Amino acid sequence: MASRNNKFSIFLIAFILFSVYCFVFSESGILERMKLQKEIAYIQLQIIQKQSEIKKFRELTEHGNPDNILLRESINAGYIPQGAKVFEFQDKQKEPPQFQPSQQSGTDKFTQYIQYGRILWLIFSVLIITGMLLYYRNRNQ
Repeated sequence: MASRNNKFSIFLIAFILFSVYCFVFSESGILERMKLQKEIAYIQLQIIQKQSEIKKFRELTEHGNPDNILLRESINAGYIPQGAKVFEFQDKQKEPPQFQPSQQSGTDKFTQYIQYGRILWLIFSVLIITGMLLYYRNRNQ
C-alpha cells in the first residue's frame, strides 16, 4: 500500500511541476504573454509617432508650395540641385563615425530571462523528482 501512495505522490508532484512549467514558462505562458504585451505597447507607440509625422507633413504640404518644400527636403537629405555650388572643407574627418550598437532592449533581456527560467525550472523539477525517487527507494529497502 505504501508503494502505491509513493507512486501517486511522485506522479502528483511531477504533474504540479509540469503544470507550473506549462502555465508560466511555455510559449503560451504568462511570461511570454507579458513580453508580447510589452512589444504591442512599443509598436502602438511607434504607430502613434508615425501618424503624427504624417499629419505634420500633410499640414506642411497643404499650407505651403509643395515644390519648394520638396526641394528643401531633398537638400536636407543631401541631394544637390542642378547648378548649385559645392564647397569641400579640408578639415573633415577621414573616417566616418563608428556605429555603436545600442544596448539590448527590455524585451530581449526579458526573453533571455524567460529562457534561463525555463532551464532552471527543468533542472529544479528533475532534481525534485530524482530526490523523491531516491528517498522512496531507500525508504523501502
